[in-house]
Amino acid sequence: MANNIVVKFERGLICSDTGSLCLGDVWVQEGKLIDPLKLFYVDKKSPDVVVDCRGLIIAPGFIDIQINGELTWFLLSDCTISPVLPRYI
Repeated sequence: MANNIVVKFERGLICSDTGSLCLGDVWVQEGKLIDPLKLFYVDKKSPDVVVDCRGLIIAPGFIDIQINGELTWFLLSDCTISPVLPRYI
């Protein structure tokens, strides 16, 4: 399968379910977290892609619920766009 690429995100600060940050690696295959020990020792495979995440926070399983443009544009009932100055600038 062509989508079987293994990506290793290494040396990032991993956000755990306890709320703490710890230095480590996250391995992903087909959009899912995988066990690197099984991959290495059982499947005899190494990562296809390695991403250096030094200085970055890795938050596996988080969902981005950001609403882009919420403070800048409002859609009116007649489908015209009216600019509004953001309050936080």
